[in-house]
Amino acid sequence: MSEYHDEEQVEAIKRWLRKYGLSVVVGVFLGLALMYGIQFWKQNTLKKEALASATYEGILFNLNRGNPEEAMKEALQLKQEMPGTIYGTVAQLLLAKQAVEAHRYEEAKSYLKEMIAKGKMPVYQQLAQLELARILGEEQDFKNAFLALTPLRDVAYASLVEEVKGDLYMAQGKPTEAGAAYEKALRLGSKEPEQEGVLLMKLSEVNRPMPAGGVS
Repeated sequence: MSEYHDEEQVEAIKRWLRKYGLSVVVGVFLGLALMYGIQFWKQNTLKKEALASATYEGILFNLNRGNPEEAMKEALQLKQEMPGTIYGTVAQLLLAKQAVEAHRYEEAKSYLKEMIAKGKMPVYQQLAQLELARILGEEQDFKNAFLALTPLRDVAYASLVEEVKGDLYMAQGKPTEAGAAYEKALRLGSKEPEQEGVLLMKLSEVNRPMPAGGVS
């Protein structure tokens, strides 16, 4: 009885194939595979994002607890495991910041250049560009520092770009150019009291007498 029933099912499938054609059947199966594939991808992505979020929370926790070494280990792990994501990108910025604070400028530049070259989020790429300019200024590589600022065309960064330019001019002993850049930064700024206060403080420094020969 079972064999007869199985034969009936086989014949029914054959009739269905003859009626609708093989291409339709293949299309149905491909559609099902795509649907379940997308669901699996979504579930896998959500799991990764949840893990990345937990790791990022761990980084912030360790930073707040005064445990930067552990925080940087987690940041490096996040950068390696979630490249191109917002968590991996922010972790890379944190690694660069920590390297700068430790005066490991080559390491910091490596992180930032990788973000600029391979990053998928323009907002963070531009932040990396700004940080790279600042580091080059610290190294007194002023030519390349200004070049690093050249690609920054987003109006949201206009004030910060001018502020960094002012810092670079001051480091070269050019108070007139620095003052003009700081004043422009004030005009282009968001008018937040904290930002304005910093720029006004820098302008007051510009107006102080410079040492003979400027700053080398």
